[in-house]
Amino acid sequence: MQIVTPTSELSGEYYCFVGSFNSESTSIRKKMTVYVPETQMLLYAPRRTTTEVDRKFEVRCEAEGVYPEPNMTISSRERLEASDDVSVHIETTNIDGLYNIQAWIEMVDRGDSNPITFDCILRIPEANYTVHKSIIYYPILTTTTTTTTTTTTTTTTRPPRSYRTTPRTGSNRTVRTHYLDPDLFRDGDSNSGSWLAPTTAFLLVITMLLSTRL
Repeated sequence: MQIVTPTSELSGEYYCFVGSFNSESTSIRKKMTVYVPETQMLLYAPRRTTTEVDRKFEVRCEAEGVYPEPNMTISSRERLEASDDVSVHIETTNIDGLYNIQAWIEMVDRGDSNPITFDCILRIPEANYTVHKSIIYYPILTTTTTTTTTTTTTTTTRPPRSYRTTPRTGSNRTVRTHYLDPDLFRDGDSNSGSWLAPTTAFLLVITMLLSTRL
């Protein structure tokens, strides 16, 4: 006997009996399972977006459209202490002859900095069928961002103006006028744009005034 395109409804126990004219007969019974793999299987964990500790979270695994009735386990590779308040839940529903199953693990986030790996295994025992998925729950990384504000102060120094001396009222001295070249106040190369400090410029003017009186 050959079954073309078997469906899950054909699963069951089959009995074959063969007899002869000599009243000899033989029979055999076999169980046939036509399994239906999952249409989809998801394993997901919440994204950790806060550094708040002692926050409850869950990792959930789901599979849909499976036949015959499967089982599912979800666990962590890391050793979870009893103080972590770990609890595992499994729920199976039958819709139109196909099974949906989900398992989730609830635990408290203790703020550990190490990632946790969770495994979900879907099994159909009667068909020797197994699917395995894993996911890593990463802790949030606390980073400190330092913003440095740099204040730039720009000082503009203008060349000094020309100066001249004038005699006192009633003086018989000859009036000599001195116009000071701004280049005299430059420090070093005239193209460097660097000027003498105001104190130096003032002393230079005083010197010129004294030479005028002499």
